[in-house]
Amino acid sequence: MSNNMWKKGLVLGVMLLFVGASVIPRITINVSAAEESLPFFDNFENIANGVYPSANGWQNMYSGATAYVSTAQAYSGSKSFCLHAYPNWARTDFVQITPPEKLTYECCVKVMDSTRGAVIGFSVARGSYNPRFNCINFQNDGKMYFTKDFWDGPYTYIGSYTSNVWYKIKVDLDYTTNKATIYINDVQKASGIDIYSRTFTHHQWGSVTLDKFAFALNNFAGGGTSTVYFDDVKIEAEGTSPDTIPPGKISTFYYHFLLPTPTGFVYPTGLGPNNEKTYNYGDGEAKTYYKYYKKCGRNDAGWLARGDKYDYVAGKYHIAQDIKCSEGDPIFAISEGIVRSIDSDVCWNWKCDPTGDNKGILIEHTLSNGNKFLALYGHIHPDSDVNVGDEIYPGQPFATLGPYGDQDHLHFGIRPGTAIPPSPWGALPLANWINEDDPPTDTNGFVDPIEWIKTRTPESEVGPTISMIFYWNAPADDGHDSSSGKASYYDIRYSTTQITEDNWENAIQCSDEPQPADPGTKNYFIVNNLDTSQDYHFGLITYDDVGNPSELSRFQITTPGSKIVLLSPAFLNVTDPDGLSISNDFNEIPGATYEEYDYDGDGETDDVVNIPTTKIGDYLIKVIPEPGADPNDVYSLYYFTNGITIVLAVDTKIGDIPDQPYIVRVTGTEIFQVVPSSIDIDPDTLKLKSKGKWVTCYIEFPEGYNVSDINISTILLNDTVSAESHPTNISDYDDDGIPDLMVKFDRQDVIDILEVGDNVEIIVSGKLFDETRFEGIDYIKVKG
Repeated sequence: MSNNMWKKGLVLGVMLLFVGASVIPRITINVSAAEESLPFFDNFENIANGVYPSANGWQNMYSGATAYVSTAQAYSGSKSFCLHAYPNWARTDFVQITPPEKLTYECCVKVMDSTRGAVIGFSVARGSYNPRFNCINFQNDGKMYFTKDFWDGPYTYIGSYTSNVWYKIKVDLDYTTNKATIYINDVQKASGIDIYSRTFTHHQWGSVTLDKFAFALNNFAGGGTSTVYFDDVKIEAEGTSPDTIPPGKISTFYYHFLLPTPTGFVYPTGLGPNNEKTYNYGDGEAKTYYKYYKKCGRNDAGWLARGDKYDYVAGKYHIAQDIKCSEGDPIFAISEGIVRSIDSDVCWNWKCDPTGDNKGILIEHTLSNGNKFLALYGHIHPDSDVNVGDEIYPGQPFATLGPYGDQDHLHFGIRPGTAIPPSPWGALPLANWINEDDPPTDTNGFVDPIEWIKTRTPESEVGPTISMIFYWNAPADDGHDSSSGKASYYDIRYSTTQITEDNWENAIQCSDEPQPADPGTKNYFIVNNLDTSQDYHFGLITYDDVGNPSELSRFQITTPGSKIVLLSPAFLNVTDPDGLSISNDFNEIPGATYEEYDYDGDGETDDVVNIPTTKIGDYLIKVIPEPGADPNDVYSLYYFTNGITIVLAVDTKIGDIPDQPYIVRVTGTEIFQVVPSSIDIDPDTLKLKSKGKWVTCYIEFPEGYNVSDINISTILLNDTVSAESHPTNISDYDDDGIPDLMVKFDRQDVIDILEVGDNVEIIVSGKLFDETRFEGIDYIKVKG
């Protein structure tokens, strides 16, 4: 990517976050809770010798063993905190803190037996296990490690230690970069080590918040006790004293678009179905399922079990959409409503939530004609903060998805009316009913959700614009994301150009900004009537109770749909997957626009095509030189869609415009460039019964690409047969002045997937080392 590209400022992504780089002095948090916003204590002197240190905020995370303060083991003049444990019992103590964006913890440690170590860092209460994270670990083998995850690693070796010797440890944690720097006895031992963020979802321990700073003893073998001394404990946080810290700045924004259905509902997992797929699951009948775009967690496609069809997974009657998501993904309300019922999940087989704690939630929604109906949201995570009676707004991420074995999904159903059914589930069959030809007649009042929604609309009309919801962790009014004091109010503004402190007053003021939530909890805000052809910049300022403003927090969004930008003395011609085209002098694509203006601010006119709805399939993009354009003039070409930037060309000469169009492929899960390639399969006629070892393929690229960049291990014939790693060669096999890559496929493997015919299509595809895709087609004759 050339320097010129960066100068043009075309770096667009799902989110651009601008954080100030002001220098903040350090303060030590080790005095008293009344004086500091981050309580932490080192004054153990007021705890009597031999007494468990339950004062000053210390708590016992795992009971069952004694602990006491010793007067004999001081490191530097103050008394030590000693943890003592019986055999086979790991003792843990913690003090509750709220970590800021950057902190340092320090502690002097003496392990009395190197076969029975210690851990200093953060712990989480999980029954008898107490997993520990971002810790210094005095391992039970005389070695010291920094451990991101005490149970799973990774483990960074720091050095060895000797029993009955004091060690001074210091750990700098930077939660803005999620990196750590480690010091032992004031000597730096490691830096740039990966750490967990302050809150995260763990594959084993679920939702984790690192707010318990802990001292612990490692698990140890039977026989003997374990004793570890700690002294000179303190924690340092970046900030200023509470009376001078400015109001909190937002550190991270999240957003998604609320694309309505054709009848005005919001899809419960984000964007809605884009195509149907018919698939035979082995029972002799092809059934239709629906693929989903999903704006939660990963961007993989989803699936749904159709209405009143037989459920191929559970063998039961299934009145619901099963929309693919991942555990912890947000679930969005399809319309405005009120939570009416929260019930236990239904577990049919081993694929269900192994804990049995997931929930089914019924929300009452209202149509535009006043009729009410219930929407079922099933397999909801038990930790979701939702209660009966809560008022829900359209698109609100009111819950998160719970686990469901290897098939995590939202179970979504519709039940007209407001009567709560005996069981809130659209799956009714007896355990021994598996006969699709003899289905039950009672459906608990649930209907086919797809067909029902198609014929109802909760709004009077659905316009061409789009809404966006964004959310963030509410800051406090003292400069920390989650410390003391709720902020007083927000000022939220947006613009189609970059927002700065200088042009803040000219940005569009949002109305009905939300009241700040408690520090560290989520704030949500919906912006309506956004033009699908525009990109937007947002800014937010937080104010405290006396009107002091925070620094400006900023981020950028790219709306759904597609934008193709050409920076050059040339024109665009774009053809969509339906074969409809748009250029500077004609337009067949509904809602699309062709504009000519100075896009990058360099004083030259550029060409921009806006397409409001992105379709599944290939977009063919041609660059056509303007009359009289100099062949040495250069052009750059970009494709933007829903936070994704695809760089098709940068500073390419007009004289080197490829003969074939640029290709951008949209699938249910990905959007990527495909380099059109010339493919020549040899032999042109393949006899199934003939002898031979290879089928040969010659691959040639258009100008601007080099076949030497192909990753041969990725080459596939008809998405099935892999190219052999050798023999391969690069040469100009067709004497046209352009190098070709020769690869070979196993002849029998190719024969096994082909049918006899005079015009059999062969598709060869693969990737370059930079992950760019290529594809080419040839046709051969196959004889029996």
